[in-house]
Amino acid sequence: MRSVNVAKLKNQLSKYLTFAKSGEEVVIRDRNLPVAKLVPFPAENAHDRDLLLLAAALTVVSRRGAF
Repeated sequence: MRSVNVAKLKNQLSKYLTFAKSGEEVVIRDRNLPVAKLVPFPAENAHDRDLLLLAAALTVVSRRGAF
């Protein structure tokens, strides 16, 4: 699992998205404190409605699914 501070993530977002696409989880830190996790999105198990909501940035995904 990788870890990155917010400032570096902002400057290198594409790089960290590539890690997530390849199956890695990335812990996002703010002033070295973990605040979030970037995880791969399992699109093959998603419903069309969930994919549309995600594309429109109207929902987020947790380990339990979209909410």
